Amino acid sequence: AMNASDLDIRTDIYSLGATFYTLVTGKPPFRGNTTQKLMQHQIKDAPALDSLDKTFPPDLSRVVAKMMKKRPADRYQTPGEVMAALGPWLSNTSHVVAALSRTESRSSIDLQQTLTEVVSGSTKRLPSVIATGDRKIPALPLPYVIAGLATVAFGLLVLGGLAVYALSGSAEKSNVVARQSAAPVPTPMATPAPAPNPGLARPPLGNRQPVAGSDRQLPKRGPVYEFNPESLAIFREQWRTTRSKTNPGALETTVLGNSGDGALPEGWERMNYGAVTVSEIAIDSAGGAKAFGLTTLEGERTTMIFAAPFKSSAANLKLRIEYMTEGSLGDGYLKFRQTLPASDANGWEVGKLPATSGQWTTSEFPLDGKMSKMGQLEFHTGWLELGKMLWIKSVVVTEDQGEKVTALPAGSKVLFRSKFDALEPFRETSTTADNDQKQKVSKVSDRAGTGDVPADWLFMSWNAETVQECTAALRKGTTAFGIRTVRGEPTTMLLSPDIVFPGPRIRVRVEYAIDGDTGESFVKLRQKAPEVLDARVVSKLPASAGEWQTADFELDQRDATAGSLEFHTYGLPLGETVWLKSIVVYEVAK
Repeated sequence: AMNASDLDIRTDIYSLGATFYTLVTGKPPFRGNTTQKLMQHQIKDAPALDSLDKTFPPDLSRVVAKMMKKRPADRYQTPGEVMAALGPWLSNTSHVVAALSRTESRSSIDLQQTLTEVVSGSTKRLPSVIATGDRKIPALPLPYVIAGLATVAFGLLVLGGLAVYALSGSAEKSNVVARQSAAPVPTPMATPAPAPNPGLARPPLGNRQPVAGSDRQLPKRGPVYEFNPESLAIFREQWRTTRSKTNPGALETTVLGNSGDGALPEGWERMNYGAVTVSEIAIDSAGGAKAFGLTTLEGERTTMIFAAPFKSSAANLKLRIEYMTEGSLGDGYLKFRQTLPASDANGWEVGKLPATSGQWTTSEFPLDGKMSKMGQLEFHTGWLELGKMLWIKSVVVTEDQGEKVTALPAGSKVLFRSKFDALEPFRETSTTADNDQKQKVSKVSDRAGTGDVPADWLFMSWNAETVQECTAALRKGTTAFGIRTVRGEPTTMLLSPDIVFPGPRIRVRVEYAIDGDTGESFVKLRQKAPEVLDARVVSKLPASAGEWQTADFELDQRDATAGSLEFHTYGLPLGETVWLKSIVVYEVAK
């Protein structure tokens, strides 16, 4: 703020503390205009978190306060010290180090040259542009915040390369991860949290969920990728992963035994990234069919399989998987990892594979390849029971051509339904502005047609000087409702009427189209009961290049018993229209 010339890593530690504070409380540590905020950051201590919330752990409050000390000498001096301070609040942080140490950056020259500078906090940097704004965000569950902040603290060690600062209950610096001559190991992307333990909530695994038992029909064109193990030879293999004695930041794999004449399918790879973990893979008969299986036998449930890479450049990919779990508890899950262009960035979640108690299940997922040209699927044992196999009978990836969804799962109860095909055509352009009471109001500047926004729905933007447009028009044979941001920040949104949620098994099905082929529209839930909370993201609608798509996702309602859905242009390029054909909120049968 004062254009200091001696900024170092401790500046980032202060910023990380302020981020921690904001994520926990839902608002930044200081309020006011830009000048007022900067002054308070220089001379005023933020209220202690345990003074704002008596249930907040005092020791953790002191960690945040130390990160935000005004004098750099009073803060933690390195990101490693921050990780050590956060370590007692996590069941395990070493797996983050183990995962990142296997990226392609592990052998870079920059890594060797910058390790000493970075971990000692001597790296000098120019000040960044200071972001402003008072937009309130919802507070996040504390375990997610701690896990995220610990990971970001690790990320601060990669300013010039990747410096590994391994923690095993202490803050001792590890040796630099040396260049390895062995064959490269697949990079585990976003590391899942360890098994549940008292005091830590289970982290979410993504918004896009499977549609079990759906009656969708696959497109007629050939699949982009297909896997069927029927022709593969039977085999089993067990292996153990342990931490290297000579290099604590690396893992070593030891094969414990194998049988059969088969091997992994061509292009597939297996691994786990938990220290002292025993895993098993197999191709064998299961449930009357030949299938590929994986499980964790001992230790952290970090067993994973990488499928062969396939072309992922199509805008609308759909994944269908036939799978079965031997156990009745927990979830496995699927992820997608970009392989071309080459990237060290984390992969992303596709969806969960809930336990099936020995029954074959077919599930479908929208597969967002984002900007990748090639990618591969990852199958994770995740939260499934130890020793219980996750069996995969078939995998098919196709281009989604907007196939028709004819029915909800058997026994479903519709809680809310809205179709827009009966709307009268119209188009309305408006501008958001603040009135005398500092409230947001919309001023209509142009209007045509006899129609209007659907009854009980609300169309608005939350940013002043934003110009937005809503319309009802014929689109590919059916009338649909569209929203877009014409000028300003893409903060245009459509709010549904209030919906009552009678139980926890709530899903949402949306028929939509987005004109462009980049970005994604956000879907949020604004909780109304048992208490009013700020809206939170529950899913995203990927751009569809103008084609009709159907998104079906589990509603992360947490403890909400009532609320409204919000559909946003946020995440899309300016001017892109989100078209809605129908929305159904339904409760799945027990």
